[in-house]
Amino acid sequence: MSASDVAIETVNRWVRSARAMPAPQVGLRVLLGVLGVAGFAVLHQPWASAAGFLTVIGLLGVLATMVLPDSAAAALVLGTLIAEWLLAYGIHGSPPVVTTLLLALDLYLVHTVAALCGAMPASAELDRQLLVRWSGHIGLTLVASGVVVAIGYGVGHLPGSLTLELLGLLGAVAVVAVPVWLVHGRR
Repeated sequence: MSASDVAIETVNRWVRSARAMPAPQVGLRVLLGVLGVAGFAVLHQPWASAAGFLTVIGLLGVLATMVLPDSAAAALVLGTLIAEWLLAYGIHGSPPVVTTLLLALDLYLVHTVAALCGAMPASAELDRQLLVRWSGHIGLTLVASGVVVAIGYGVGHLPGSLTLELLGLLGAVAVVAVPVWLVHGRR
């Protein structure tokens, strides 16, 4: 069997698998694709640069993640987004806060949705209780992260030393982490 026959057979197998997928599974994978593309849109780097090359690699990773969410493709997407952010703003640069927060949100959601898609077979029906629990976990994480960001933003404007600011952020993380740990510890 030639390489082209193997490739055609692989694509045919993916098409058959996609046709057998329940609509909610297709919806989750489309959401995964939209989130992946949104991450690269947030950074909007020029195509004729190193970051643009990473965008192309990352977008191919988004397609692969939609098809094979339990593979290393999701890690490729996350890695290219992070590398593109570093190329855009540098290690010592001062990136826009909104862009950074949107990218952090996108990275979290891509990771979480890919984990949800990868945790079940593509032909599985989605359980309503699973989606409610997963959504609750996502909501709790986003609220806790928002609190830490708000506290961190406030701490950053206080007069003081870098050490005090870092200790304040550590305290904020602890204040948010303890209730989350208590909620998850009771299950």
